[in-house]
Amino acid sequence: MMKPLKILALSLLLSANLAFAEPVTDATLEELLVLTKSEKMITDMQDQMKTMMEQSMAKMTQDQAPSPEEKKALDNMVSKMLVAMKEEISWAKMKPLTMNLYKETFTEEEVKGMIEFYKTPAGEAMASKMPTLMQKTMAATQEMMVGLQPKMQQIQQEFMQEMQAAQASKMQAPAATAPAAPQ
Repeated sequence: MMKPLKILALSLLLSANLAFAEPVTDATLEELLVLTKSEKMITDMQDQMKTMMEQSMAKMTQDQAPSPEEKKALDNMVSKMLVAMKEEISWAKMKPLTMNLYKETFTEEEVKGMIEFYKTPAGEAMASKMPTLMQKTMAATQEMMVGLQPKMQQIQQEFMQEMQAAQASKMQAPAATAPAAPQ
């Protein structure tokens, strides 16, 4: 009987330590965000999105040259989308969100451990090279999506055919007759 009580006491002690872990301070998070070059990652991502949008527009119009009016409309759309993106995915909006997510996820001790890592040569390399890795990942993913697009279109066409067949059979089904009312 004594052993289960010891296990229970030890479990309660360990869970109490986890529950009272020191919350992350803003100062610690600020240091981590600087070391990880988080603000630069956001601006780099915006630049990548701009490039992707411009490439997408170029591909869209490569078969036929748009008229001056169409070109103006396309340029206007891209410009408006970029402004909207920069407003919504700005560092001013992302920083508080990032800090809150880190506070919900990590303890002060864990963030301090990350800070120590990012102060090492390996950590500095990771912070410096992460935008390049993200860019390469996005480009590779985009290439994969090009191959996926025809498959998705085929699936959509098959779905539309199935839906049309289902609707046609629904229309052809005899209407259920209501039972005759007793006289």
